[in-house]
Amino acid sequence: MADYLSRSGLSIVGRNFKRQGGELDIVALEDDTLVFVEVKYRRADSLVSPEESISAKKQEAIVKTAEQFLAENPEFVDFPVRFDVIAVEGTAIRHHRDAFRPGWP
Repeated sequence: MADYLSRSGLSIVGRNFKRQGGELDIVALEDDTLVFVEVKYRRADSLVSPEESISAKKQEAIVKTAEQFLAENPEFVDFPVRFDVIAVEGTAIRHHRDAFRPGWP
């Protein structure tokens, strides 16, 4: 998926950023926006779509891990932030920009 994002104009900053309680699949820059990307795969015959598998609890874990990323990478603290989801179902790829928003002030 990093190649897909690069071809879409995003610059990859990091992959598989793991901390206690969560993981960021891909961190990228699009212009001046820091993008945290969750990638979900499902077989085409799966009962649940990739998008449906990203629960509120999963979103919360992604946001907490994003906060840890920002704390460890202060050069990005003042960047606007966006949370994207890439859903892969069979061979279909759906990129949902700004898929969810945290309750940050």
